[in-house]
Amino acid sequence: MALDEQTLKDIEGEEFYHGFLPREDISEMLKEVGDFILRLTQPKPGDPRELVISVRASMEPSSISIRHVILTRKAKQGGFDWIALEDEKYSSLKELIKDYVGSRRPINPEYKTSVLIRAVKRQSWEFLHDDVTLKDLLGEGQFGEVRSGVLNNRGKKIEVAIKIAKRAEDEKQMEKAKEKIKEMMHEARLMRNFRHVNVVRMYGVAVCREPLMIILEKIRHVILTRKAKQGGFDWIALEDEKYSSLKELIKDYVGSRRPINPEYKTSVLIRAVKRQSWEFLHDDVTLKDLLGEGQFGEVRSGVLNNRGKKIEVAIKIAKRAEDEKQMEKAKEKIKEMMHEARLMRNFRHVNVVRMYGVAVCREPLMIILEKAKRAEDEKQMEKAKEKIKEMMHEARLMRNFRHVNVVRMYGVAVCREPLMIILEKVNGGSLFDLLDRKKGQISEEEKIENMSLGAAKGLEYLHSQKCIHRDIASRNVLYTDSKVAKISDFGMSRMGTKYEMKRGTHKRIPLKWTAPESMVAFQYTPKTDVFSYSILLWEIFSDAAEPYVGLTCIEVKKMISCGKRLKKPQGCPDDMFRLMNKCWEQNPEKRYSMSEVVRFIEGLLEGCDETQRRTSRESQPRSKDEFDNEEEESTFTRLSKRATARKRRRKSEHKGNRRRRSHASRGQVNERPMVELLRSNKVTVKRL
Repeated sequence: MALDEQTLKDIEGEEFYHGFLPREDISEMLKEVGDFILRLTQPKPGDPRELVISVRASMEPSSISIRHVILTRKAKQGGFDWIALEDEKYSSLKELIKDYVGSRRPINPEYKTSVLIRAVKRQSWEFLHDDVTLKDLLGEGQFGEVRSGVLNNRGKKIEVAIKIAKRAEDEKQMEKAKEKIKEMMHEARLMRNFRHVNVVRMYGVAVCREPLMIILEKIRHVILTRKAKQGGFDWIALEDEKYSSLKELIKDYVGSRRPINPEYKTSVLIRAVKRQSWEFLHDDVTLKDLLGEGQFGEVRSGVLNNRGKKIEVAIKIAKRAEDEKQMEKAKEKIKEMMHEARLMRNFRHVNVVRMYGVAVCREPLMIILEKAKRAEDEKQMEKAKEKIKEMMHEARLMRNFRHVNVVRMYGVAVCREPLMIILEKVNGGSLFDLLDRKKGQISEEEKIENMSLGAAKGLEYLHSQKCIHRDIASRNVLYTDSKVAKISDFGMSRMGTKYEMKRGTHKRIPLKWTAPESMVAFQYTPKTDVFSYSILLWEIFSDAAEPYVGLTCIEVKKMISCGKRLKKPQGCPDDMFRLMNKCWEQNPEKRYSMSEVVRFIEGLLEGCDETQRRTSRESQPRSKDEFDNEEEESTFTRLSKRATARKRRRKSEHKGNRRRRSHASRGQVNERPMVELLRSNKVTVKRL
């Protein structure tokens, strides 16, 4: 029996009812086994909506960790009964839930842990539709509209702007509508914790019934117009008063404290907000050589004039739509790009590509990263839009990363088209290209200390920032001339500790680097990055050979799912192959974390006892004869000797430092270079 509007309105009274809450939020909300919520399915047009109980049955990162049980109604004389998966009938929804909570029976008999224990109430950012009063139309697009309105936030009336998703009329529209709703909810998830005077505030969402709404802080916008006059033109706001210059207009409104929009008495100009440090002029960016290009754009090297400092950068440039038909899509594209830029601009890490800023003072808009080609038709425009969305997503992720092993993003240029994203320039190219070009020429020590450890530290940093990379491979690790590995290419990355990719999407994934749980359940965690890192190690020690060469995608998937792995590369040290095996374990829980990987390699380099025990043959001491019969020293032995030599040098330097300090205390000048002192990590520098 279908749910009618009155029943849905009655159900809204239950605090644990969350309406059309997306699956991405459900996983985050159900934190412990036994947590449950009540929600609605998003049906196809014409199909009845169904009520669902979602309960966490396991903390394992799998597709069955959260169970979903549809509740049905059966008509009876004078009303109807509620039924779960068992035959027992209940006269009300409240009675059904009370019985399952009290009896501790699993609501899905096939899964014994699907027990209802704690109802998760609506969050502070989840509102009822009755809390929102809609007013004037502010704008509309293909998939929705924006209206002014009033939010009743726990008794407090707030003027707001409301994004409203349109209802789908047919199946074709339904798919697009679902994708748009997913984007809106993704935006809401990102925005709901932001609190800053220069960032639009999101109060919350209303998802208990259709249409879905996102409730935002209302910003007043006033269009300034110019009227021609003899010898020039006048500037006019909403009043009839004319000004000979823009500066004169603004000075008058700031000085007089008159509202620039007479209908809203609080729209008074008080403080002008200057361009931020990440906003550049197009004149600050000099384009140079073409580095690469694709169907929708190109990447150029260039120079960024960052407040007088010249920085070599890589610039992604997206081409703009040319006609009115493409204008709406172009607006949406710019919005997505700026959204990505907002997220990225604070990332600072050596292994994360940096976004320098944006250029938005005139057309074309630029995000200083890379360039995408102009779309020639509507079909290409959609693809270009998706590419730009990926670019801005990458920019959002990168802007807060600051680490020596992550490519830095300096910012974006969006003042005019083309859009640009500005990245740190890494002269050495990708690790794949270097390994392929110098087969057999790179030392074992460099592969371990510079390549393997550098990439591990970069990935460890990303995981500490709650970022899952999802595309770790030698092609996405850059290598500087000074032998520093830097992680780049964040197009597939996601923030959080878990990400579940929607089934049925046609997005390409790097299968040969993908963990078995991601192939089966489309779930990604930091441990899936660890699996990918093991294939990166294999690439490093096989000099960029292709993994699973000669096998089809189906054969590779079957091989990985069955627990079969790549063979040890020729010449690979036993210690590093043992590390590969710990990183590509079938069970994610048994894999090393990236912190453990870093400790393992550092221990190998420093010659710690724990690594020696782990890497020695069957953890047993070997006889003198065994050592005498070996033709070569083990990796561990060689690295241990180097570590011992380093320790002796440090000890010698330490004694020298004490002698110099003793001389300095007697009035002599300490001539030790400041750079050497800083490198010793024995001082702290405070910067104003």
